[in-house]
Amino acid sequence: MPKLVDKLFLRTLRETWTEVNTTGMSEADAAKFKKQKLAVDLYIDDTPNDIIVSRTGLTKARICQLAKKCATPVSTTGEIPGYNALIPGKILSPAQTKLELFFDEYPEIKNKIKGTYFGDKAYTSERRTNIRSLHSIFIEECRIAGVQDYEFPFTLKDYGYSRFCEYIAKMRDEEMMLAIKREGKDQRQQFLSTGYGKSLAINPKAPYDMVQIDGHIIDVLTVVTTEGIDGVEITDIATRMWLIAVIDVATRCIIGYSVSPQMNYNQYDVLKAIQSSIVPHDHKPFKLKSLSYPEGGGFPSEAIPETKWAAFNTIMLDNAKSHAAFNVVNKLTNTLGCVMNFGSVATPESRGIVERFFGTLERSGFHRLPNTTGSNPRDLKRQDAEKYAKEIKLTYEDVCEILESLIAEYNNSAHSALHGYTPLEMMATKIHDARMPIYTVPQDQRENVMNLTHFTIERNLRGCYAKGKQLRINFKNAVYHGLNCRIPMTMHDEKVLIEVNPDDLRTVKMYRKDGSYFCDLIAQGEYGKITHSLKTREMVNELCNELMTPDTIFTPKMSLVYEELAERGKTDRRKRTKAANMNRDANGAFDRPDKPAEIIDFPPAADDESSYFQPRRKAVGDASCRKDEPTPEEIAEAFAKYPNDSFAAIQSLSKPKKG
Repeated sequence: MPKLVDKLFLRTLRETWTEVNTTGMSEADAAKFKKQKLAVDLYIDDTPNDIIVSRTGLTKARICQLAKKCATPVSTTGEIPGYNALIPGKILSPAQTKLELFFDEYPEIKNKIKGTYFGDKAYTSERRTNIRSLHSIFIEECRIAGVQDYEFPFTLKDYGYSRFCEYIAKMRDEEMMLAIKREGKDQRQQFLSTGYGKSLAINPKAPYDMVQIDGHIIDVLTVVTTEGIDGVEITDIATRMWLIAVIDVATRCIIGYSVSPQMNYNQYDVLKAIQSSIVPHDHKPFKLKSLSYPEGGGFPSEAIPETKWAAFNTIMLDNAKSHAAFNVVNKLTNTLGCVMNFGSVATPESRGIVERFFGTLERSGFHRLPNTTGSNPRDLKRQDAEKYAKEIKLTYEDVCEILESLIAEYNNSAHSALHGYTPLEMMATKIHDARMPIYTVPQDQRENVMNLTHFTIERNLRGCYAKGKQLRINFKNAVYHGLNCRIPMTMHDEKVLIEVNPDDLRTVKMYRKDGSYFCDLIAQGEYGKITHSLKTREMVNELCNELMTPDTIFTPKMSLVYEELAERGKTDRRKRTKAANMNRDANGAFDRPDKPAEIIDFPPAADDESSYFQPRRKAVGDASCRKDEPTPEEIAEAFAKYPNDSFAAIQSLSKPKKG
């Protein structure tokens, strides 16, 4: 008979045991478990053994054995199993396998296999060694260690490969941190920040309490018109453009955005997006006839008067350089007075709402165009994207109009996270019915919001009588002098402040150190005549430095730079995009081609597409029966056939092709 267990000790220990859920057990196993649990509980409660035996049918020796089993620590983990020890068929301390016993005898081989698999530089220079190669190393190490042919693992037909795989899988589970480090930096970061512990995500209730902002490169190709090698105008592919969106977390409403045609967006594009989320939104005239605004407006300031000039309390953004720039931090914290939450590095999960919006925008919008680049290099939708882009001639301005329409439609579409409400309906409900207050920028501070993208820097006034030069300043390789006024020579070498508008560098405002306004300054030469942005100025300076030969005077000419970019753009996509951006800045408005894009409307969504983006107030035809997407020619033909009935045109596109 086993030795009796201290019942007082068991009574104290039982308070820490967790209950076992018997729902997934068979009826026989569940009955057996309940009988054994009853016996252990009665034993710990000091019930007479005769009564326990009569109620459970177990012997006295078996009852003591079960109670001791519940209190005996597991050999591998040291944990007290409690009621888990009574589960039928459960093995608490599994016996060692032959391979584990082998590694106990040859620890140097074990260390070699472990170090090689996890990429320890002391054992290997190879990264992510696969299992088959690792098994070959294992066999080679066995022969070096003198393992005989009649010993394990050579006695097995596969040289122990199946058991080796099982051991590697078990080792991965035991060494979680090494295993996730083997997968890569991004997977390790995500692994460490998700899946356990208490969620620290903030769930605001009031509108404009917290917003998220991020940038996304749009999955569609656009074109620019350039002069070919033979002098004939040709339409060629431009680089992709960026969308920077600001979304309200409580209502999932897009409150502002900006678009950048550059290779990458900068801090001023971020500030433009934030500015657009505060300044009341204006309707933009659509030149694409198939686009329109929803009834009631597509943005909060149009649909809800209380949100005009509304400002947010907290903004969530990642650690991109354009987000963490001093100018951005200073404007958000000092000018707007909001809190900045950068979150953990490389964890887009903390800004999942805006990331999901980007996915929805692409799936329900741009991915349904024939010139889409798709979501990844293996996406079948990206096939012949450049060919279709040249056919439909979608320009930067067209994409801006489509974005405006899609975002307005998104704000008026049902959202699963909002229990079927649209973002605008949810915002209106919280403001009007729930009486949730929002902060609006006072009248006397709205000028600061309008100048949110402007920045101020310090410069010295230079000039002297001896050289016959009036006072001026230098900024970004351009000379600025007084506009319609002369700066007194008594201010020579004085430090002044200049306020720069990054969208137009022709003129700047000059202030004295005490903050008093003095005058406007204008740039000399073409810099003071041609409208250009800060990005264009930097691009011109970069190209001029590249073209400048030794012992030459630096005299940048924007017209020459444009000609150089246009010439290089005949063979370089980035250069022709830069030339188009420079031309757009110079015109001061969108440089649209005479003929609009040959795009009529989006094909209707298929059944397998997410209903997350589907409008509540109108229905479209079902295209799920088509096995392929309609071509641009088919779309144009359908709408030409039914010029006054869009629904009939969509229905004709939804019908399966003959043959």
